[in-house]
Amino acid sequence: MKKLVLTAFFAAVTIGISHANTATVLTTDSYENFIQNQRVIELSEVPQVVQDAFMADGYTEESIVEIHEMTTGESQLEYKFLLEVEGQKAEVTYNDKGEKQ
Repeated sequence: MKKLVLTAFFAAVTIGISHANTATVLTTDSYENFIQNQRVIELSEVPQVVQDAFMADGYTEESIVEIHEMTTGESQLEYKFLLEVEGQKAEVTYNDKGEKQ
């Protein structure tokens, strides 16, 4: 009986060690890629079609806190506007064609 218990114990330990060796390690690569694919820009750097869409949606330049230009996974540009409207923080995102996301 002792041999059976010891065999089961060693089998469980071996499986545990084997699983630990194959466990996926989460890296910061995706976060670093996100940061590398994003930059803060001024409104004057935003394409005119995006500026026009932003203004057409009723937002004003004064409400802009920050603008982020981001490259998405499809290698397309998106523009995220961080806003403060009537004391409330908000964000709105447009693609490079001026379409709201």
